[in-house]
Order: sequence, then structure tokens, then C-alpha cells
Amino acid sequence: MNIDGYVLKEFSIKEISQCIKTVLKGEKYFSKEIEQFIEEPIIDFSIFTKSEVNVLKLISQEKTSKEIAEMLFVSIKTIDSHRYNICKKLNLKPEKNSLLKWVFQNSPIL
Repeated sequence: MNIDGYVLKEFSIKEISQCIKTVLKGEKYFSKEIEQFIEEPIIDFSIFTKSEVNVLKLISQEKTSKEIAEMLFVSIKTIDSHRYNICKKLNLKPEKNSLLKWVFQNSPIL
């Protein structure tokens, strides 16, 4: 889907404003009332820090933790912490490669 934001016209200026701000940050925004009709899963990226979003994008490019750490000039331990926090926020089961699987299932929206 090539739509970044959609707000029903009967909603407040506040929601329209929030939609514009969200889309300008490079994220997607859809009114809660229409999310159920959209086939593409909606991920609320506002739950992630900027660093976590960067890590997710790099994981989707099949970068390893070591490569990501080198690219972002941080330690591998920092990347592992980001991965852990992302998994927690997504309620992923603590299984091997659960984050990697999630990223590949959701990579079109990253």
C-alpha cells in the first residue's frame, strides 16, 4: 500500500494534526476506525526510539548485530539491548530469531 496516512473527515483537527506530524516523521498514520479494513499490518512506530527504528531497518537489510554496531558506532551489547527492547515492545516470544522472523514478515512497512 502506498498510503502513508488517512484520517476520516469527521474527526477533529487534533487527529488531522497528529496524522500530519506522524507522516512527516516518515511513519504511517491511520484513524483507528479504518485500521480494521487495511490489509497491511499497522505498526505504531512511536513505541520505538529512533535507534530502535534504525536497528529494525538495518535488520531488514539483513545486517548482523556486529555490522549494525559498526555502522552505528556502538557496541554489539548496545545492539543486543535494542533487539531485546524491540522484542519486548512487540511482545515477541523469546525464541531464537523471533525478531528476524518478525522483520521479514513486516519488512514492506519498515
